[in-house]
Amino acid sequence: MKGGFVMDNNAEVLTASLIDKGVAEKDSVGSSFEIIKLSHAGFEKKGSWFWFVFEWTIGWLLAEYIRIKSLRVALNFSSQPESFVEENGNGNGKDGILDQARQSFGPKRLKALFELRTLGFNASSPLLQDFCEHAAEAEALDDVYNAIGSFEWDSQAIYPLSAPPDMWSNLYLDCPNAQSVRNRYRQVVKLYEQTGGGRTMSIACGSAQPIVHALRNLKAKGRGQKVELILTDVRKESLALAAKRAEQAGVADQVSCERISFLKLADHFAEQSFDIVEACGILDYLPDDRAIALIRFALGSLREGGQIIISNMSRTRAANLLLKMYNWPIIYRTPEEFGQLIEKAGGKNIKVYVEPWGVHPVATATR
Repeated sequence: MKGGFVMDNNAEVLTASLIDKGVAEKDSVGSSFEIIKLSHAGFEKKGSWFWFVFEWTIGWLLAEYIRIKSLRVALNFSSQPESFVEENGNGNGKDGILDQARQSFGPKRLKALFELRTLGFNASSPLLQDFCEHAAEAEALDDVYNAIGSFEWDSQAIYPLSAPPDMWSNLYLDCPNAQSVRNRYRQVVKLYEQTGGGRTMSIACGSAQPIVHALRNLKAKGRGQKVELILTDVRKESLALAAKRAEQAGVADQVSCERISFLKLADHFAEQSFDIVEACGILDYLPDDRAIALIRFALGSLREGGQIIISNMSRTRAANLLLKMYNWPIIYRTPEEFGQLIEKAGGKNIKVYVEPWGVHPVATATR
């Protein structure tokens, strides 16, 4: 889950422009990476049995109901397939039509699928309505991070900017996937603080709250005064939200926002280098070739001793619920597949940290 971005079909743009600045791909993939399973201390892992039962009962029925409603919406557009079907999509059968209607988070996105109102879910919850309407965008991420006041600045809980929490949002945005997103947040903060900061680029930054929070923590400890944080995203709404959070955190003077697609990063930052490159969320939407190219770019942009901090979701039993309830397609990778992906991109000293739910591993690597 990350800030919004526009996918295009021109894969060679990514692989050509990003690889030029990156490091060479390894010919073979071994197992020279470390998988570290984190303990529960300092992380969320609550309601395991409740959510297990919920996902196979009420959650399953609700997801099927939402899927049927979604199919009806998609089929209403079937006489005008150009409005939601990719040029070379399969589009065969009702499920094929629904898949194509969901797939694009760019101009071809069928907005009506993300605005469904469902009793017992989001019909009475402005916060959940906002979450569903902005699936895979920074606004939804901000909702998940802050729905239950998990994080604080100046001893004051941070809440979503979209709407106040309510009963329904407190339930659904405290599910295992949401808890694990917040665990990813905590791990990114920890890892960034350990580096001490430096010149940092965040790719597809979304709300950028974890990296902004980490900078705030460094400054509170008398460090981080020389950190330069460059936030990049293709959506102006994401950058506006990130800038707002940086202002609230009191670090706006060290943060700059640049509206740019990750496809054009190599050209835009051709003569620049960084101590840290962070990309937590974007790989969830990229097939292997694009993901490898992006990781190579990040590695190739590092200064001597620099480090990347990246993440990729692992598939869980709730994956189908996520797709049916939120219309949210994701490319899942196991921690082993994630480590192999980084290794294939040329990463060294790879460590994959697996939070207690096992849903949102975070990895570090050097070039």
